[in-house]
Amino acid sequence: MIPRMKKMTFLVGHNSYEAFLERLRQAGVLHVRELGNAATNSAEADSLMAELHQYDQILRTLDDVRLHGDEYPIAGSAAEVLDRYKRVTADVARTTQELQQTDKDIATYAPWGNFDPSTVEKIAAAGYRICLFSVPSQNWNADWEHDFNAFVVSSDNMKVYFVTITKGTTAPDIEADQQRLPTCQLNTLEQRKHDANQRLAQLDLELRSIAKNGVDAIKEGRAEALGRLEYCQVKMNTDTQAAGFVKVLSGWLPADKSDDAVRQLDSNGVYISVDDPRPTDTDIPILLNNNWFVKLFEPFTRLYMLPDYHELDLTVYIAPFFMLFFGLCFGDIGYGLLMLLALPVFRKLFHLIDANFTDGIIILLG
Repeated sequence: MIPRMKKMTFLVGHNSYEAFLERLRQAGVLHVRELGNAATNSAEADSLMAELHQYDQILRTLDDVRLHGDEYPIAGSAAEVLDRYKRVTADVARTTQELQQTDKDIATYAPWGNFDPSTVEKIAAAGYRICLFSVPSQNWNADWEHDFNAFVVSSDNMKVYFVTITKGTTAPDIEADQQRLPTCQLNTLEQRKHDANQRLAQLDLELRSIAKNGVDAIKEGRAEALGRLEYCQVKMNTDTQAAGFVKVLSGWLPADKSDDAVRQLDSNGVYISVDDPRPTDTDIPILLNNNWFVKLFEPFTRLYMLPDYHELDLTVYIAPFFMLFFGLCFGDIGYGLLMLLALPVFRKLFHLIDANFTDGIIILLG
């Protein structure tokens, strides 16, 4: 069978051209050819290439998002959808970071219960200092309860968590790890975590709505940006003073390897477009992908002519018929050799039938 192919088009800055060719070779891109130099104003070209790169990244990201309903209807131009996507992803990143920090704070404050920071302020105003400590269970000293007015708050198999209340502003000298005082109550952190999860759920719905309703606008924006880049190339090709060049390359890769190749080749300063073959494409490389048995007969297919990309791979039909034909031919040759080796016997046999039979006819029949 002939595997599906994808056409890959690359716009590469002249500064990174040679290094990018080596990366193409390592990625296994086939039939790479240079379509030409496009003289461009580097700032304008770089901006358009960055915009195209951004559109393609968003399309690849949204392609992995499961579509959802119309909770957040999408309307507007590609630029508006793009801004909305940036806002949503920035909110997701910020909220995720806040959630991670909240989880850390909850893990830190959980042993102390629903500690109220305002209580610390009231006790400090009365001339006392509250300190929080943790110590491995085997190192806990019950004398601290008397010496430093220590109270065990909680404990587990590993540690004992306790608080000391002492006169003055100096922390007691205890062989234990001092913990920072909570800045808010534990139930406040739990509520903050609940709100963050709800916010992430809302953002996820909005992102799914963008994936369902905003992709067409993004594709239109991508096509428009590509058109502006092509116009820029034509315009700047008429300017003999243009200092920068963008190399335009194309190549082919099996469809099942295109995503990995894009991730491998994707970088700033390079625009990559992946498209399906068009009926007018005549340079599509032909790869044969058959099982181990049919693959044995692929050299015979290559010996004649490879099929066109849109045609049928006949190797699977050649395999059994060629094997049968070869067996018949080889059998005939074998019988002929056997008759030549048995010529003396056949001579006597044929002469018994008719004395006019000669050795020539026996050889010819063999």
